[in-house]
Amino acid sequence: MSETGTARRRLRLGLTWRVIALTSLVLVGLAALVTAHGHGTLERQFQEAREAHQARQHREIRLALERSAEGLRELAALVASAPELARAVQAGDSEGAHRALDGQWPTLQLEAGVERIGVYAPDGTQVAARGGRPAVAPEGIERWLHQVRLDDRPLTALICQAGCRQFSVVPMLVAGETAGMVMLSRSLVDLTRQLHDVSGSDVALLLRGDTMVDQAGDIPRLPEWDAHLLALTRSEVTLPWLQALASEVSMEALASAPRQITIDGRELEINAVTLAEHEAPGGSGYLLLITDITRQLDVIQWHTRNLFFMGLAGWLVAEAILLLILWRPMLRLRRLAQVLPGLAEGGFQRARTAIPVGRPRLADEIDLLETTTLGLADQLEALEREVRRRREQVVSSCAPWGVSGISSAVCWTPPGSLS
Repeated sequence: MSETGTARRRLRLGLTWRVIALTSLVLVGLAALVTAHGHGTLERQFQEAREAHQARQHREIRLALERSAEGLRELAALVASAPELARAVQAGDSEGAHRALDGQWPTLQLEAGVERIGVYAPDGTQVAARGGRPAVAPEGIERWLHQVRLDDRPLTALICQAGCRQFSVVPMLVAGETAGMVMLSRSLVDLTRQLHDVSGSDVALLLRGDTMVDQAGDIPRLPEWDAHLLALTRSEVTLPWLQALASEVSMEALASAPRQITIDGRELEINAVTLAEHEAPGGSGYLLLITDITRQLDVIQWHTRNLFFMGLAGWLVAEAILLLILWRPMLRLRRLAQVLPGLAEGGFQRARTAIPVGRPRLADEIDLLETTTLGLADQLEALEREVRRRREQVVSSCAPWGVSGISSAVCWTPPGSLS
């Protein structure tokens, strides 16, 4: 009895809800699959876009460095073309060379960011200079001057030692002969601001491994990277970011590939570009581009949620439509299920009342079942009437024998009386 009751309880889940449950599993699984596929596609497109953006940043940095070097070379050529400076160098007049530089030095320093001008005789002897001390080893300067004197061609270099600077050395030509050389240098600090304006990313100029950094006590230091920050845009915001990044990622790993990191609830992408390494023991320079990609990732999450909610809405709409389609046929089936057991007990009129009589234009299986049920009710009712009539005949044939209340089963029936 317990097993029968359990089986009946298990059968209480109607066909409608079984169909809805199964289709719900399929539709929810399909919605999850579409959402996962859409999220993967968005992530892949985002990564491709970031890779293209990183490559563009590298090109922008290289182009900016080339333009800066070309501009510095042009300034050096302009200084070298001054007639009074050439005459002073030819004559070995150091005071005259200084007077020639005095007219150009303020403009070059303030407008072009030039840190130092050096004027040299053909043999490499310094004739005049303006600005601070040379930020490169003397042997390096001698090598540059020797190369320019031999080739009669300008030379540009990027050196990171006690800071990151660009150098340009141009020959001073008089009557087609090299009368001397002019060397200009300037820092890359101004370049970081230009890159910030062009790329929209925060830019940091970083020098590693050099203990002779200019004004080392006044600039931030990242001990995890053994580095000094020579320049940094929006330092009040980006300096804590870099300090947190340095504690998690090594500079070697960062230089090999860009990294994404979450700091203070912001998603950041840091791209490191190596500038130059000193020819002698010294430091190495890097430009770090820090891009806030929180908004892009939020957009991906927003689209992913929309995909999921659209799939969920589609599932609900589909199930509602399926329920509307199945509800009336299932009602008719339940009605038939309630009527059919009653036919065995003589509920013929109840069946006719419950089942409407009609001729639908498009008959389906339920219509056929209802028609069959009504026909079965008519046949069973006719059979019952026939049984009742014959029983009455049997009873009436027993009456002349004076048998009262006797069962028709024991009452003798004359032959042919039932014909």
